[in-house]
Amino acid sequence: GVLPEEKYFVLLNVAYENMRESLDEAVREGRADYVLVSWRELPQEFSGYTLIAQEMGYDDENRLNKPLYLYRKEEQ
Repeated sequence: GVLPEEKYFVLLNVAYENMRESLDEAVREGRADYVLVSWRELPQEFSGYTLIAQEMGYDDENRLNKPLYLYRKEEQ
């Protein structure tokens, strides 16, 4: 029941010019309470988040397992 406040809240497989920049900025500034990433852990440049869960997910399109990482914003 909560709508995202950001214009972009997920990285899709389309190449909008400012999508990745907008998402990176939101995470860098700590506007997202949670961040879910796949394949690689969240890069160090996005400090302020703590890894709280790690699981293997299934990618139907490529028929393989991929790691998923869930981060929570640290308390200030």
